[in-house]
Amino acid sequence: MIGFARLLIGNKVLTNLTFILVLAMGVLAYWSLPRQQDPTINFNWIVITSSWPGASALDVESRITDPIEEAIQRVDHLDFVSSYSREGLASILVRFDDIPEHVFERRLGDLRREVNTAESQFPAEATDPIFIEITSSNAFPAATLALVGSGDDDSLREQAVLIEKELERRERIDRIDTQGMADPEIRIEFDATRLAALGLAPSDVA
Repeated sequence: MIGFARLLIGNKVLTNLTFILVLAMGVLAYWSLPRQQDPTINFNWIVITSSWPGASALDVESRITDPIEEAIQRVDHLDFVSSYSREGLASILVRFDDIPEHVFERRLGDLRREVNTAESQFPAEATDPIFIEITSSNAFPAATLALVGSGDDDSLREQAVLIEKELERRERIDRIDTQGMADPEIRIEFDATRLAALGLAPSDVA
C-alpha cells in the first residue's frame, strides 16, 4: 500500500486516472442506491372507526367509543388516545410512543386483538372496526379541492359526487377522500287530521 502511494506521488498521470476512477465508482454507487422520491414515514398513529347508522352521538359514545377506549388501555406503549363520537360514527385516534418499527408492529397486533374482543359489546347494527395507519403517504393530501356555492346541500352534494367520479377516472390518483358530505335524509310530516280519520297513529305509519 505504501509502495502504491509512492507510485502515485511520482506519477501525476496515474494519480489523475486513479482519482477519476474512484470518482466514477462513487457516482455509479450513488445512482445504484435504492431510494424513493417520497419515502413513506410512519408516525405511529392509528385511526379506528366504526359506524352505527341511525344512532345518536350519545348512543355511539356509550355503545362503541367507550368499549374501544377501555380495550385500548390494555395495550402497552401508548402515548395518548383521543376519541370523537357523532351521529352514526365513532372515531378514535391512537398514538404510540416513539418505538422501533418491529415493536410498533407487535403493538398494532395487540391493538387489533383488544379492539376486536371489545367488538362483542357493539350493537348488532354496528360495522366492524376499521384500522388506518397514518403515514406520510396518506396524512398529507397532494391536493385539496373545496366546493362552495350558494346552492342547497343537495346541489352541492351532486356536484361533489360528479367531481369525485371524474377524478377517479384519472390515472395515477391513488385515493380520494371526501369530507362534509352528510348523508341525505328524508323528513316526513304527518297530517294528524287525516291519520285520525283513518284511525291510524304516527307509529303505525312508521
